[in-house]
Amino acid sequence: MENIQNRIIGSGTVALEEILFNPKNWRIHPKFQQDALLAVLNKVGFVQNVIINKRTGNLVDGHLRCQLAARQGETTIPAVFVDISPDEEEIVLSTLDPIAAMAVTDKEKLSALLKEVETDDEEVNDLLDAITEKEDIEDIDIDEGYEPETAEFAGLKQMAFYLSREECDRLEELILLAIDEHSLKEEGVQPVIARGKALMILVEND
Repeated sequence: MENIQNRIIGSGTVALEEILFNPKNWRIHPKFQQDALLAVLNKVGFVQNVIINKRTGNLVDGHLRCQLAARQGETTIPAVFVDISPDEEEIVLSTLDPIAAMAVTDKEKLSALLKEVETDDEEVNDLLDAITEKEDIEDIDIDEGYEPETAEFAGLKQMAFYLSREECDRLEELILLAIDEHSLKEEGVQPVIARGKALMILVEND
């Protein structure tokens, strides 16, 4: 197996007026996304570099951040520089966001994380509410001290799969019924383990 190449050649602060937006950028950013990112930028600031290909001068990632920064009157933005060919640039441009979007949600962990977030920023809270609604985690019950690394999870393996919204709703209904019928929701048993046992009962009884 070949070693993974490091194509990063540097980083620094770049003048926004010098950045070349990639003519092949295919992403369209609706207003709700712009408002969401702007709220976080205003609350926290930049925590991620935009990516610029030194060979072509094109922006590879971070178009919306650049747009919002300029709109807010910023003159510079933090950037990381890579050295890749035009063909490689097209690969990165076409796959970077879609690959990130392939990640699935651990709803228990996300629910626990959102419960810990505290902010008085109205726009950030609106964003958190939207995430809660989108991920359908309003009713998830997380036990205090939920830690996947504990001995309780030893020997267990997490799985992820895709279903339609209707199929997810039906499966959720069946799992909850199985949990009740087989008394799987015992005191001290993590909800994710109870749900896994319920799913196995459904599979074995099919």
